Amino acid sequence: MKIIDKPLAHQPESITISNNQKLLYIIQLAFVQCQQQVKKELEQQVERLSSREFQVLVFLAEGLTNREIAQLLGCEPSTVKTYVERIAAKFTAKNRTAIVATAFRLGILV
Repeated sequence: MKIIDKPLAHQPESITISNNQKLLYIIQLAFVQCQQQVKKELEQQVERLSSREFQVLVFLAEGLTNREIAQLLGCEPSTVKTYVERIAAKFTAKNRTAIVATAFRLGILV
């Protein structure tokens, strides 16, 4: 076995990072930190779900309508609508699909 003490001919002397690469790194870092903050805030909101809101969330994920959920829970569809609105506000979601997607993304539903 030979030991080579010569440096490699193609060995770079230094690695340079362009200003664009630095800016991209800073933007990516800020984006990740923002995502982590939003996730943390959403998780705090999830902790504030009542047990009934959680039940409604599970039924939403099953694709049930307000009327179907109301029949299962023994309440009025307008009451279910209120629960859905409260969950949407806590998840900052625009609609039922966004509510369910957020719940899966946060690991509340699997």
